[in-house]
Amino acid sequence: KSSSTFEGAGTMLALKVLGKETVVEMRQTRNVQDERDLSLRLRHAFVLECYGTFQDAASLYLMLELVRGGELYRRLHGDEGADEIALPAAEAAFYAQSVACVYEYIHALPVLYRDLKPENLLIDARGYIKVVDFGFAKRVFTRTYTVCGTPEYLAPELIMMKGHGKGVDWWTLGILIHELLSGHAPFDARDPMETYQKIIKGVNHVHFPYRERDPEAMDLVRNLLKRSVISRI
Repeated sequence: KSSSTFEGAGTMLALKVLGKETVVEMRQTRNVQDERDLSLRLRHAFVLECYGTFQDAASLYLMLELVRGGELYRRLHGDEGADEIALPAAEAAFYAQSVACVYEYIHALPVLYRDLKPENLLIDARGYIKVVDFGFAKRVFTRTYTVCGTPEYLAPELIMMKGHGKGVDWWTLGILIHELLSGHAPFDARDPMETYQKIIKGVNHVHFPYRERDPEAMDLVRNLLKRSVISRI
């Protein structure tokens, strides 16, 4: 069975393959179905396009837009993932603004992304980003209680399981901006539990290496990383 809206014969695509047995074992059937439906629905310049899906007895297949520039993560940490490269303010602002445009688009649907990180931002041939992997995305009208995401990027209300809404995405944008400008996440630690403790302590305990060269960026990050959702930008 297949579902496809692609008409560009001769265009190179990327093929994402998911083994059905693995999906069932990991209890991801519903998430994969939701990701498929959402990926086919989204149409935005900064979101990776899904042209169609099909399946056979063993696997599920998604025909995706081919993006050759690699992950933004490699731009920050190199091929080995060990470097900490701080980007120029203008470049960091360019990527952050692109993510904000995507949030504006999906939040109007209303959909939460909940998985922002440099690994999920691809760079295309023109230098623009493509947001990928909507496996944690969810349509939410008020709030939801599912705990998901990358430890360094989790908002405090998500960690404390108080229920969350669009504020968690804007929190992740603050984390991303800090990582782009410093080379590492603000609450980074050796293990997840230590990371969670730092997140709960709050942004007042964060070191800003770009404080002097870009005080406006520091102010923006501080306001995106407010513990109180109603005080958060």
